[in-house]
Amino acid sequence: MWCNVGVAKEVLTKDNRKKIVLTDHLFFSAILEENLFSPSRTYDNISYPGKKNKYFEHYKNFFLDKIKKNNIEVIYTLNLDNADESLILYDFIDKKYITKEIIFKEIKKFELNKC
Repeated sequence: MWCNVGVAKEVLTKDNRKKIVLTDHLFFSAILEENLFSPSRTYDNISYPGKKNKYFEHYKNFFLDKIKKNNIEVIYTLNLDNADESLILYDFIDKKYITKEIIFKEIKKFELNKC
């Protein structure tokens, strides 16, 4: 089920920090007129390498480098029907550095704590 675009836009607009938005819906950067630093265009079980994949460490380093270079403080997930966003993030960032907040069923916020 898809969340209301207006609600998602309002949530993202109110947060002025640099953020990554993980979503299969690519139009959010355009409607917000903001770079959302998404590392991938889709989020299903073949879009990013799992821990057993030989490219896992390479992708993990790419993802963490994107966070560091862009001073990302928060990651939002919007309606990821085909993936568990917690598993995506926790594969690449230690869980102790993330605080999860469910804003709506389809909108989740992951605060990145300083490490």
